[in-house]
This record gives sequence, C-alpha cells and structure tokens, in this order.
Amino acid sequence: MKRRIQTRAISIQRFPYSESSQVSHFLTEDHGRVGVLARGAYREKNSYQGPIDLLVRGQIKVTVMDGRGLGLLTARQVESAYPVLRQCLPRFSAASHLLRLIVKTIPVGEGSTESFLLFDRALQTLETIPLERIPLLLLSFDVRFLKQMGFAPELRLCVRCTSRPGGAYVAAEGGVICGNCRQSAGEGLTLTKPARELFRQLEARKLQDVEAAPGFVIRRCRQVLDQHLVYHLDCSLDEDWSLGGVGMERRRRRG
Repeated sequence: MKRRIQTRAISIQRFPYSESSQVSHFLTEDHGRVGVLARGAYREKNSYQGPIDLLVRGQIKVTVMDGRGLGLLTARQVESAYPVLRQCLPRFSAASHLLRLIVKTIPVGEGSTESFLLFDRALQTLETIPLERIPLLLLSFDVRFLKQMGFAPELRLCVRCTSRPGGAYVAAEGGVICGNCRQSAGEGLTLTKPARELFRQLEARKLQDVEAAPGFVIRRCRQVLDQHLVYHLDCSLDEDWSLGGVGMERRRRRG
C-alpha cells in the first residue's frame, strides 16, 4: 500500500546511488528515522534544492510503500543549514558528536518527536553558545537523549544496595555504587561531589542555568557518559565509521 507523508526533517546520513541519485536518511519530527531514495539529486534541476547534505533541516515529502525499506523522496524545502556551524570548527565538531549519537542509536523506523526537537534545539544552540560552554551543551544533550531512549545511567543511589548515594560509576552496573558496595578502590570511575552536582544540574536545569564547572569535573562527567554509551549502546563515538560524508558536498563531475 502506498502512502504519502510530509514532515519536518533533519538530514543525518547520505550515500551516492547511481550517477545521479542518493540514498539519504532523515530524522523526522513525526515519523522517526526514515530512509529515502532521492532520484536525480545530483542533477542541476531537482525537487530537493540541490544534493542532500548533512545537518540540513527542512520540509520533506516522501512516498512510502509498505514492505519496502526505502521511501521515495519527492520534494524538499530547506529551512536551515545551520550555517554558523559550518564556519567554526569547534561548533561543527560538536555538531558531529550529536550527529554520530543520533545515527548510531536510532534505527530506521524508530525515533520520536522529542528526539527530533532535542536534536534541532541543540544544533540551533550550538550556533550561538559561547565556545567555552560547548562541553556543557554536549553533556546536557547526552543526558537528556539517554533519558529519552530509556538508557540513562543511575547517578544518584547505589545500584547494588539502592539505599546510599553512589560515589563511583561502574559501566557494567549501569550506574553508581556506594563506598560500602565498592569491592576495591579501583572499581569504577570515582565521582566527586562536584561531578555529582554537575550531573544533578544537567538533569534538572535548562542549559543556560547550569553553572560553569572546572575542566576536570567536565572531563570526568564526559568519561562516565562515554563509558555508558560504549557499554550499553555499543556506541563508541571515537571509532572509525561512516556518516556517508560530513560537510558540504561537492557536485560530481560528469564525463
């Protein structure tokens, strides 16, 4: 059965398909992650406003056939390419972190309106936030995204006894353990009081209300989230993998 959908979407992955077309993935506002065939995307005249590039938000129209993995992109109206991100390497690198997390954790057919809005707000904020606040933005995004996905680490009470505040994060446990339950001083990543306080603020406050933290505190919180992503979502953000190209795409030569 054929059906047509129209929704806001952010392009998150793309690959060449034949000499003139692309296969692209979008995180949409209403239908989660969808894969589409964009016929003639490399041609001078098409209905997509040029080839599909990554990190571009717009309105898309897709024809979907039941039983087929790819829909057919019929039109796209660009709203924003987040231009400031492409002019500043630290901002673009941070956007690439968000993009990797989205691509590696949301399969085709899954995703939600909340994940789309969180992603879009983070990209918009990255265009204006002071550079020194970017590490906090990434932490804030990861904490909220993991909560949406149902994989948030337990960072308050000990996951073993559930009665005392935790002081060390253990990836295999999915959360923190207290001093009484800790089997050795080397078990887990020690979470100091400032690190626990930063996580509390990231969960409870808007980003603009999160207080600045020393670099070593931010780095420890980053280590905790990175270990959690690797262990529970098999999502190593530093490994070699493919987005189908990140950045502005050049038109192909013909000949």
